[in-house]
Amino acid sequence: MRRFFTVLFLFLILTAPSFAADKTAKPPKDLSSYIAIFDFDVVGRVDKDISRPLSDSVRHEIVKSGKFKVMDRANMDRILKEQAFQMTGGVLKDRAVEAGQFLGVGNIVIGSIGIVGRTYMISLSLVNIESGKRSGSRKIRASASWMNSSSRSSGQRIN
Repeated sequence: MRRFFTVLFLFLILTAPSFAADKTAKPPKDLSSYIAIFDFDVVGRVDKDISRPLSDSVRHEIVKSGKFKVMDRANMDRILKEQAFQMTGGVLKDRAVEAGQFLGVGNIVIGSIGIVGRTYMISLSLVNIESGKRSGSRKIRASASWMNSSSRSSGQRIN
């Protein structure tokens, strides 16, 4: 009986490394096609309620373009809340890059909207999470009536 346990023990010791070697690590996921779009910074006397619909419009157009897999707002909010990541008001680039890392995306879109006279000024930036650098940007001037169409075209042109 003792011999049986000795053989069993030796078998387990000798084969343990082969069991560990069977577990292959998954290759890292390519995040370059995943994107998160944050609400835009509101500058000056622009109605603060315009940020969300404008970012939703850009989100919709980027989804339609098919170039990126866009994270929906509900998942973004849920993940950032779970991580106790607070982002109130405007989104600074460095803070947004950090949030993008939490979200597991390769790119983010941040932007701002302001008004000069009767003209809205919209600025959007596509930021690579890995490098933290802008890989695309777009500036748009729009009257209030053209705001929706301008956000549509910016979503198509930024990517």
